[in-house]
Amino acid sequence: MKLLLIFLLLISCSKKINMKQNNLSGEKSPYLLQHQHNPVWWQPWSEQAFDYAKKNNKLVFISIGYSTCHWCHVMEKESFESEDVAKILNKYFVSIKIDREERPDVDSIYMKAIHMMGRRGGWPMSMFLTPDKKPVWGGTYFPKVRFMDILNSLGSQWEKDQKNFYDSSKRIGEILDQNIPREKGQIHIDILKISAKKMLAGFDKDYGGFGGAPKFPPKMRLRYLMRAMPESKAIDKTLDSMFKGGMYDHIGGGFARYSVDKKWLIPHFEKMLYDNASLAKVYLEGYQLRKKELYKNIAGETLDYILRDMTSPKGYFLSATDADSEGVEGKFYVWKESELKKILTTTEFTTIKKLYGVTAGGNFDHQSNNLNLLDYKNVNDVFSPSILKIRKKLYEIRKKRIPPITDDKAITSWNGLMIGALAMGYQVLGDERYLSAATRAANFIQKNLDNKGLYHTYRDGTVKIKGFLTDYAYLIEGLLHLYEASFDPSILSWAIDLQKRQENLWSKDGYYFALKSPELITRTIDFSDNARPNPNGVSLLNLLKLYDYTFNEKYMNNAKTLMEITAPQVEKYPQSFAQILIGFDYYLKKSKEIAIVGEMDDPLTQKFTHHLRANFLPNKVVALKKGKSNIPLLEEKVMLGGKATAYVCENKICKLPTNDFETFKGLLK
Repeated sequence: MKLLLIFLLLISCSKKINMKQNNLSGEKSPYLLQHQHNPVWWQPWSEQAFDYAKKNNKLVFISIGYSTCHWCHVMEKESFESEDVAKILNKYFVSIKIDREERPDVDSIYMKAIHMMGRRGGWPMSMFLTPDKKPVWGGTYFPKVRFMDILNSLGSQWEKDQKNFYDSSKRIGEILDQNIPREKGQIHIDILKISAKKMLAGFDKDYGGFGGAPKFPPKMRLRYLMRAMPESKAIDKTLDSMFKGGMYDHIGGGFARYSVDKKWLIPHFEKMLYDNASLAKVYLEGYQLRKKELYKNIAGETLDYILRDMTSPKGYFLSATDADSEGVEGKFYVWKESELKKILTTTEFTTIKKLYGVTAGGNFDHQSNNLNLLDYKNVNDVFSPSILKIRKKLYEIRKKRIPPITDDKAITSWNGLMIGALAMGYQVLGDERYLSAATRAANFIQKNLDNKGLYHTYRDGTVKIKGFLTDYAYLIEGLLHLYEASFDPSILSWAIDLQKRQENLWSKDGYYFALKSPELITRTIDFSDNARPNPNGVSLLNLLKLYDYTFNEKYMNNAKTLMEITAPQVEKYPQSFAQILIGFDYYLKKSKEIAIVGEMDDPLTQKFTHHLRANFLPNKVVALKKGKSNIPLLEEKVMLGGKATAYVCENKICKLPTNDFETFKGLLK
């Protein structure tokens, strides 16, 4: 009995957290673990940290970033590794480190607060809160001296007069808490062309893309323009320019997050899973639309990069690769002219110098060259056998360098995006590896992250945090693409089940980002795109497609509500709502429901599916009936004359079934 009491006492003592130390060592997030040895007394986001702040009457400092963020590394080296900075933080504040990829719900609330304060958002985000989590003041990256001045000023003011802090936080909190009134609007066909023209008003005719520096790849806008204004030259100019610039990794494949200049020449070198998933889709659709081999090759190289470098042995996709290696941004990716001369033959060097614009002075730090094709006309040359051989040689040499750190956690939402991209890649390019990888990742997610409810992240055998709207929406989207690639009915059933559970986030104003929780001071609903497609916009398209498969009126009712809520904003600022507009396009142009009855290995079945996959026909759903089926779209669909048969329908009304291929093509127009 005495030993039992001692054991219970030890357990109870172990639950007490010493707040006067850095407590990040027990976390799973690579970003938080990067900061576990800082002299700052970092705490993970927790109720214990805020309880301590309340009891000890301290301001809370939250620092939000992610593991592959260049400026997060800079602020860590300058400030968070500094004893001088740590002394001030530890004296005045309870300091909390947050991985924005792990807690996008928290990040979205305080990023909204930053914008309300009239400041430009970004990471690292630096925000000061009252002990009840209300924002007081904040910004992003601060140089060390400026940061120390801010800390001393806020810390001493808090000790003298807290009323001003609470008054300020109350005003901000009230605005954050307000649901923005959403005047419903009319959905009409003219909105499509009008929106496309407004988007094109900001097009950069010289370099492609929209706006100036920094320039982000306009993934959702391009996909919308392909639907609403496919004749636009802005599509080709942007697709060509993004590849030709240095934002594309011309040796290893894949895209960096954005370009710091308007020419697409120099990126911040971090590579994000979500960017490469979305860009692969853009180039696949570009290939379907334009039939340019260049776009096919870019999409293939991007997907191959994911399979080679960003896929876990367990089957899921890794989150991101750092911009820095050996503490230097871009070092892994760039080349000095002297180095290339040394490792290549004379003929190879001459070819690479001309192709990628290599110079002795370079175009990046320390007279190094970030390879690009901006001054080279015949860009298809890079996929010729002779140049592919040189590129492979450079890849093998580069592989011997010290690589950037890879954030190896699985994020459900981002995996959903990549599952969809690979499933599309299989359909368009016909490479079985892509279908296999998408299926394996989906199986991993289902077994490990959707076992007892959907979860947001996985690392080292541990799942964390209940799923957010992005997790549901992106995964459902990925599964819909995967169903059309494999025609496995269990995939569609899973997507339907996820959509049913996503309804827990529904409100009259759209889908909330997160479930109600005492951890959060408010709940956000948003419709605008950022670096990733807006999840309400993705949900709109998911609902419309699920309706076409199931005829469940609830899906259509929710879809119409989303369109009516967003219509006024979309008409005013279409450039911010491209993903929503993709849903509008699907609805307004009378999407096709296509049912095929036949065996997968039947030549006519393959002819039907190949035509659907080879051509740009985005506003459709496709189902295949191989025997009995519980998919409503396939009910009462039978073969004609024992041959594979296609049914082309609009809004549940089908044209005459056919097993003539030319007739089938005509019905799709």
